[in-house]
Amino acid sequence: MMKLRLIAMVLAAAPLWPNQSHAEIFHRETIFDFRTVSIAYDALVCGIWVANESNEIVLLSTFGKELRRFDTGMSSVRSLTVEENGLLIANGWGEFRRVARDGRAIDAPFRLSETLFDTEGLHRDADGSFLVVEDDPSRLLRVAPDGSVLMELFGDNFTPPMIEPQGVTRDPYSKTSAY
Repeated sequence: MMKLRLIAMVLAAAPLWPNQSHAEIFHRETIFDFRTVSIAYDALVCGIWVANESNEIVLLSTFGKELRRFDTGMSSVRSLTVEENGLLIANGWGEFRRVARDGRAIDAPFRLSETLFDTEGLHRDADGSFLVVEDDPSRLLRVAPDGSVLMELFGDNFTPPMIEPQGVTRDPYSKTSAY
C-alpha cells in the first residue's frame, strides 16, 4: 500500500517537472543573533558571503552551513560584493576595504568615491564598475573603479518611489539589476 501511494505522488508531480520555472525555499536552520544586511554569492568557493551588521563576515554553504567567519577590521560591515581576489566591503559611512577570502586585509580602508556616505548595497559588475545603493538620500549609482560617478538615479523620482533601498545585485541570466 505504501509503495502505491509513493508512486501515485510521484506521478501526480511529474507533469510539473518539464516546465518548472520556480525554486522552492525551505527553512533549514536559524542562526541566532544574526542580522543579515548584505549577501553575495561567490562562485569560486560555491558559497554565500554574509554581512551581519557587525565587524565580522560569514561564508555559508549553499545549504546554510557556516564554513568560515572572520573579523574584517572594520567596526561594522553594511554591504559587500565579490571581486576576483576577494571581497570589497563597506561600513555604510563611506569607508571601504578589500579583504581576501581568508580574512586578510588586502589594503587599508579607503573611500571608493567622495560622494558615497550611506552605502547599503554594493555589487561589482562584469565591466569593473560598481552598482551602489544608498538609503539617505535614496539613490542608485554606477561608480567607475576610479571613483567617478557614471550614473546617479534618485529614488524619490521613481513611480512608485524607491524608499530606503537596502541592496543591489544583477541577475546573471537576464543581466537586469535588482534593488
